[in-house]
Amino acid sequence: MESSTYLYDQIRIMILKMIETGEFQEGEKIPSELELVELFGASRITVRRAIKELEDEGALKIVRGKGTFVEKAKRPVRILNLEEGFTDGLQIGNNQVTKVILEKKIITASKGISRLFESEKPIEVLKLVRVIREGDKTISVDYAFLPVEIYPDIENLVGDNISTFRLINNHYKVHFRKAKKEVEIVHPNDEVAALMKVSPLDQIVQIRKIIWDENRPVHYSQYYLRADRIKLSIDIDVNSNKLESIEIPTVDIWE
Repeated sequence: MESSTYLYDQIRIMILKMIETGEFQEGEKIPSELELVELFGASRITVRRAIKELEDEGALKIVRGKGTFVEKAKRPVRILNLEEGFTDGLQIGNNQVTKVILEKKIITASKGISRLFESEKPIEVLKLVRVIREGDKTISVDYAFLPVEIYPDIENLVGDNISTFRLINNHYKVHFRKAKKEVEIVHPNDEVAALMKVSPLDQIVQIRKIIWDENRPVHYSQYYLRADRIKLSIDIDVNSNKLESIEIPTVDIWE
């Protein structure tokens, strides 16, 4: 197996492919270091280097005295991405991901949410509750609010696995110009914990997001991500100096 390229990197790539194809399952113990030496025909130092690289990348986890295990896959979430919808920049790889609507109905928004849309009077909004699942695992729960005045009949157009952002852009011709997101580590309430199948004592990621078009707020959402299934990613354009500090007033979406 020797070649002029770094052998440890070849082994690293082969182990990754074994994980991707399911030969090594999530949470499963992989063969021992000596078994991998025999499997790949490489030195122990080379195999150890490949495993260390994979541990640094988060693909493997070394448990002293027990062995090396396939780590839970974490999906990058690009929190500065404005164009993505419910997945919000979630990179899902080749795994099957589904978006399922649990609730969609027209409601009279609370005073807090109405004020987010710059109205002193209660407004009618579509309340949309969705989950995103990777296989049978729930990764995220999203509560979105869309003003009916801006999006008439939207409740009849939104469905499972439909991007509301594309619908808003293409059907309603509303184009996003700026957004504010606030990220916080929180404990889920009972409803969110049940939907995400976690304990109320677990910590999850909460992201509150409000989006504007050229003149007004057009979208508000509050969504939750399993901290053990994702990693937050930020892309920064060093040539952009149009940074603006905007505060999102705290609202209770369960009012």
